[in-house]
Amino acid sequence: MEVHLRRRFNFTEIEKHPKCRQLMDGLNAVYMKRYRSRKAKEKEEFLANGGETDVARARANIPKGMSEENWNKTVDYFLTKEHKDQSCANKSNRQKQLYTNRGGSSTYSSFCFKKDKTRLEAFKNGHTLKDGRFASELEEQKYEELQAEFESQSEPNIEDEFGEGSWSQVNEVQEFEKVFGARREHYIGMGRKPSLSRFTPPSCVGPRS
Repeated sequence: MEVHLRRRFNFTEIEKHPKCRQLMDGLNAVYMKRYRSRKAKEKEEFLANGGETDVARARANIPKGMSEENWNKTVDYFLTKEHKDQSCANKSNRQKQLYTNRGGSSTYSSFCFKKDKTRLEAFKNGHTLKDGRFASELEEQKYEELQAEFESQSEPNIEDEFGEGSWSQVNEVQEFEKVFGARREHYIGMGRKPSLSRFTPPSCVGPRS
């Protein structure tokens, strides 16, 4: 997967771009979303064909387009305590969500990357209806709190080693955390935190052949 991405994207040129951080976050968001979607689909296949109660039948029903070796690795992972614990934690976190992103299939990072928008604009896009109204009073309240936080900050007129706009991007993260609080592995209202090894694919589930 990493080799495929490097063939498709010229990362050397991307790293020279003044908006490198935003571009990298957008690419990483697309990459991780595709991985999560694929893993979710394989989990559905696993559960539909016996799951933990009939592992032999689950192994025998190999998804179309996937090698037997990769499918067995996937099943092995689904049976690990690590995966079971993470699934329980994810389910618990989903139940705590006060509202959902209504911005379509794009993540917050992808929306910023594709539309050249700020995180604040991405949040508004993800929590308003087609007529422009917020989906709930709570979402409107959180947006107004974020907006007030941003307006209270004055961006310094400097350009550091990361290029134009880097201070603003760091500031966005700080303001979102101030309004929403912090949660492990993702910024509330913004999406998942970028991986420390952005282009190292997760090893837990083998890709389709």
